[in-house]
Amino acid sequence: MADTSSGHRKLYMRFVLLTAGVFLILWLLQSVFAQGFYRMAAERTARRTADQITAHSRSEDLFEEIDRLSTENALLIFVTEQDGTILYSSDSYKSFYHSYGNGDGGTSNPYIYDDVMEWQTGNYRKLPDGYGDFLTSLRNNDRGTTELKTDSKYICGRYVELENGEQAILYIGTVLNTGNPAVSFIRGQLFWTAFVSLIIAGVTALYLLEKTGIPWLR
Repeated sequence: MADTSSGHRKLYMRFVLLTAGVFLILWLLQSVFAQGFYRMAAERTARRTADQITAHSRSEDLFEEIDRLSTENALLIFVTEQDGTILYSSDSYKSFYHSYGNGDGGTSNPYIYDDVMEWQTGNYRKLPDGYGDFLTSLRNNDRGTTELKTDSKYICGRYVELENGEQAILYIGTVLNTGNPAVSFIRGQLFWTAFVSLIIAGVTALYLLEKTGIPWLR
């Protein structure tokens, strides 16, 4: 009986150690590699969105499609003329700021009004910093596309043809910082899910051993 009980204790301890090992590996994966996975996903989303807009560029509802994609994918999107004049702009906060300045002509909307910028069609917000470098990179690329990347952001762009036949420039930007609240929340959820799973696995193993009629502590 003692040998059997000892065998059960060893089996239980091995099970707990195995579970703890799996938990440690999952924690390391989400801590060490989560940033790389997030960056790849964000870049892939931006490129896929560029493809969708390009395929939709000659449609009458192009700008409505841009608003939808920028909101769904948390992207900053511009369509400009060759010299950078804004034809349309959108980001995930646009629907909120549409109503922000109601009643005062939009003058309290920090995105579309200041003492310098003049009103123009589609000008929801000013061009982002570094747009000149983006244009230079795009013009110097024989394929008519470009990709720029830093530690904090990813930008892709290309030429697109609009409904009237005009060739315009598409700019799409996204952040690559996994320290934002949404990503931090997901990482925290993964950690606690793994931790609770470890506890449940240990308790379940103990219960199953007790069900054999040979308590593992004896």
